[in-house]
Amino acid sequence: MLSPVDVLSSNIGLSIIAVIALVLLAKWLLEHLPTRPSGDQPTTIPQGITLTPKSILSPTENRFFHSLRLAVGDDYEIFVQLPMWTLVNTHAHTPKILPGFTNQIRLKRVDFVLVHATTLAVKLVIELDDAAHLRGDRRTRGVFVDHVLAQAGIPVVHIRLANSYTPQSLRSQLGLSSPQPLEA
Repeated sequence: MLSPVDVLSSNIGLSIIAVIALVLLAKWLLEHLPTRPSGDQPTTIPQGITLTPKSILSPTENRFFHSLRLAVGDDYEIFVQLPMWTLVNTHAHTPKILPGFTNQIRLKRVDFVLVHATTLAVKLVIELDDAAHLRGDRRTRGVFVDHVLAQAGIPVVHIRLANSYTPQSLRSQLGLSSPQPLEA
């Protein structure tokens, strides 16, 4: 029988110790590192979290949306609450700077996007400005959003919050000609 010193000094002994160490390391990693579900595994919602449906638009935004539909007719489709990253392509000469910028636009949404009814090309973005847009943080956000979209060649129109809107006044503010009537 080999003594522990003989086992450690032989190649076989070192191999056995290495295998045992790898098995123990793998076991520890499986127990302590968070796992990501694969495409086959269902994801779970942590206990204690409750999910309920949420309205996409506030009542004020909903009123504006219906007025906007009348104003644009069948000429344009209206998309609501789109994330900015869906509107702009980002490219960087230095790949290191791209993640920081995409993080800045990742969670920002715009209120309304008009797209051509047939091509779905973006015509313009509409930001509905209410009292919250007067706060410093919202003004800073608005300047950033306007700048990013301008760099991408997407016009942004700010519409002041009002109790009601006429189709003619909205078309005028948006720089649109008379629309094709909505089909029933």
